[in-house]
Amino acid sequence: MINKALLVSAIIILGVWLLFTSPVQQVKPDTSDESPLLLNERKVHSIVKTDLKESTAIATYETTNNEKDYIVDCSLEQTIDDKEFDEYSQSAKTFLKSLSNSNLKDKKLEYTLFSEPLEGDTRLSLLLKFNESFPNNPLVLQEIMRECENLNDNKECNTKLIETALASDKNNGAMWLKLLFFNASREDDEGIIYAVQELVKSTYFDDGFVRRVKLYSKSLEGSIANNNHFNLIIAFGEEVIKLPAYSTITKWCKQNKNSTLEADICLQLGNYMEKRSKVLIDQVIGIAIKKIIFEAQGKLSLFEAADIEFKNTREYLGNEQVVKASSLMIADESLFKSWLNNYENYGELKASKLLVEEAINLSKNENYSPCENETTLTSE
Repeated sequence: MINKALLVSAIIILGVWLLFTSPVQQVKPDTSDESPLLLNERKVHSIVKTDLKESTAIATYETTNNEKDYIVDCSLEQTIDDKEFDEYSQSAKTFLKSLSNSNLKDKKLEYTLFSEPLEGDTRLSLLLKFNESFPNNPLVLQEIMRECENLNDNKECNTKLIETALASDKNNGAMWLKLLFFNASREDDEGIIYAVQELVKSTYFDDGFVRRVKLYSKSLEGSIANNNHFNLIIAFGEEVIKLPAYSTITKWCKQNKNSTLEADICLQLGNYMEKRSKVLIDQVIGIAIKKIIFEAQGKLSLFEAADIEFKNTREYLGNEQVVKASSLMIADESLFKSWLNNYENYGELKASKLLVEEAINLSKNENYSPCENETTLTSE
């Protein structure tokens, strides 16, 4: 269950800000064996676990009401009481475990997706049990694909299971991306090529992020000390830090950048991730992959154009307004829900821009004061 320190970093990951400011992410052409274009997911997870005070120092800025495009400045100390939030998180954790005794399909789904597994179970085993009883649930099958990426040597993650998961949602690019990462983790060259070829044929992209956040939040409503705002914060924090192993595919593209077929596959992948994924980190990885190939092919103008796009995105997401609007979103439940809906409809980048606009408009009201720790544990 997420704690407050993890939540702070999750807010910043919302804008991919820490990814961009990490030395691991500085993108410069080079010819070394270990390209700086490789994105190290372990570094991301270590950043997520940074000290609360360091994180809030990054996310908090001093602003006066006279500044143009003013956004109310909310630190997490103002918004959330540390002790209350930790107590509520533990209560939520206990409640989710209690759902293991339910005979209702919806409750079984919530337990399967969100509870810490009881002794003797794993997340994958829970997902497989649910899928056996209630086949073809898209969220469950997406999570099975995610788990298998991290457990690629698990005998349960066999060809039949993977094919069944894909067949249930074969027009969804998010499923083919999961197959790509699964195959990349196994260093399966033919599997990587096949996954990209099918990925670019997909007709839509739904990574299930918003549906999982909303379902996670809803699943906690049955707890005794229910708080809808805390539920949303916990759900967001747990889901936003789930990242695939991006470095496996960027490494593969680096190793195969001089091979005609593989280089073309990497360009197709990069274009898809940049243009069609709703997820900001996917889009950034897509640009980085294209840069690897353009550099290897000596296509300087294309490399420079991709580099400009990368820098423009970094500069936008790293600016003060985005970080402040993201912090304000945690304080204001209605703003949070608006961001989720915009993410679902338009993707994460446009949702971020709309979030800033909404935050500015709300902050023009002198009576708008969402920061004063109004989120309490009173039952609703």
